[in-house]
Amino acid sequence: MAIQTQAKISVFDFSNLDLKSDASTSWFSACKDVYNALEKYQLHNTMFTSIGELFEFPTETKLKVTYDSPFHGYSSFPPFERMMIDNATSKDVTQKLTNIFLPNGNDNYCESTNSYVKLTAELEKW
Repeated sequence: MAIQTQAKISVFDFSNLDLKSDASTSWFSACKDVYNALEKYQLHNTMFTSIGELFEFPTETKLKVTYDSPFHGYSSFPPFERMMIDNATSKDVTQKLTNIFLPNGNDNYCESTNSYVKLTAELEKW
């Protein structure tokens, strides 16, 4: 007999935030709540560590992340770097990026990244 479980995610109400001031008490409280939720579901350390590792790759590797749209893919404006990934919720896109950075493969990394991207895309719809 199969047991099904439903993922539980935290729900935040940002409607009462004081967005006119970055230093508002409500803003700091909301940031703390989101951070705690990320910690609870172990997304914070896993994904932010992985993302940090991507930026440690040589520039030649990062430059392989390209798109036709301006400022999409990898770009560097020292001291800042960024990667704008089109259609990031597609497993094919996740696999393509995994192949660029880990040419010998890493199915676990690909699966974890794809799951994280899909979760954050769902949260964005709220």
